[in-house]
Amino acid sequence: MNVLRLSLTALMIAALSSCGPLADETMPGASFVRGLIPSGQSDQAATAGAQGLTRAAIEQNERPQILVALPATGVAVPIALFEESRGKATYVTRDLVSVTLEEGLLIATRSLGADLMAADVDDIRPILQSGGGAVRVHDYLNGLNQIERHSYQCDVRVVGPETIEIFERSYRTTQVQEDCVSPDTSFTNIYWIDGAGTIWQSRQWVSPVIGYAEILKL
Repeated sequence: MNVLRLSLTALMIAALSSCGPLADETMPGASFVRGLIPSGQSDQAATAGAQGLTRAAIEQNERPQILVALPATGVAVPIALFEESRGKATYVTRDLVSVTLEEGLLIATRSLGADLMAADVDDIRPILQSGGGAVRVHDYLNGLNQIERHSYQCDVRVVGPETIEIFERSYRTTQVQEDCVSPDTSFTNIYWIDGAGTIWQSRQWVSPVIGYAEILKL
């Protein structure tokens, strides 16, 4: 099990265990909860505490769902789809925390504190399964409440095939890594993509304050 899966599994299990049955938290309006793993607790110990977390529980909900974990803050929560249009899907909680994905790529967040206001990933999408160079652009608010635009030169490369499991269901995927740099920031996004182009699992950069979001398609 790789480092990403260890951290994501531990965070999501702690969060889901603390908030009760999954069906209670995945419909629109589910609040973010804090699920901190006690120091030294193993992934296996966290797994043992996940009572009632099954594929059947996930499928009780009619809306598509994702699970988002923010390792830097110890927050993890499942969120149901609020609206979808032209390939852009927005997931929203009762507290109006939202995550927007474009064909699985993170393009915006709201109410996280240091949000990604918008991302232009038009160069990234076409090369996700083949690799190559591209530019992505992120918009952030500065201290004057003005939009600042940041451009990143990115290198996308195919790492190799990997079978992943998401709550009792296995997916044959290819791991793809996206290394991005700018004069003052660098980050690495990781995606697990199936043959149809669906991103089932990912680690994607939000902002310097928030760090990464780890996302599972449930």
